[in-house]
Amino acid sequence: MTTLADLRSRIDELDQELVRILAARLEVCHEVAHLKEQDDTPIIQPARVRTVIDTRRQWAIDAGVDPDFAEQIVRVLLTETHRIEVARSRPEPAPTKEAVTGDRSGLDTVASRIDHIVVAVENLEAARSALVDRLGFHNEAMAETGTGMAAVAAGGVHIVLVSRDAGPEVAAYLDEYGAGVQHISIEVLNAGYAHAALDALD
Repeated sequence: MTTLADLRSRIDELDQELVRILAARLEVCHEVAHLKEQDDTPIIQPARVRTVIDTRRQWAIDAGVDPDFAEQIVRVLLTETHRIEVARSRPEPAPTKEAVTGDRSGLDTVASRIDHIVVAVENLEAARSALVDRLGFHNEAMAETGTGMAAVAAGGVHIVLVSRDAGPEVAAYLDEYGAGVQHISIEVLNAGYAHAALDALD
C-alpha cells in the first residue's frame, strides 16, 4: 500500500527534476540573451510572448492541466527571462542568495501571491473604462456579482473596482480616505494557519 511518505518522496523526486529542467531552460535563455545583445534585438518581443502563452495554454489543456495555472507558471518564467536579459547590461554582480531564508513569519510561510487588489472609486464606469480602453485591461467575470463592483485583468494582474453602491463599508472608506486601494487579497496555502499567525501578532 502506498503511504503518504511514499507519495511525498515521489513529489520530491519530481520537484528535483523540475528544477533541473528549469535550470536547463534558463541556460538557453542566457544564450538567447547573448545573441540578442550581439544583434541589438529588443529584449521583449510581445508577439513572441503572446505565442508562448497561447501555445502553453493549449499544451496544458491537452495534458489535462488547468490552462490558467499553466499560464501563471509561464509568466513567471518569462519574467525571469526578462530579468536575465536586463541583468546582462547591468555592471553590478548578482546578489548572493541562500536556500534557507532564516527566521520568517507564519504568513511568509503560506503566502503565495497577491490574488487581487480592491480599489475604491467614486465613478465605477469611468475607472473601468480608463483601465480597459486606455491601459489594455479586459473585463473579467466575478464569482460574486453585485452593484457597484467590476473586475478587470491584464495578464496576471487582477483589479476589483468598488464604488459607493457596493455597500456602506465602501462608502465610509471613500468618505474617510478618498479613492484608492481599499484592500489587498493575498492567496495563502492554509487560510486557518494564516489567520492564526496574524492573530498571534496582536
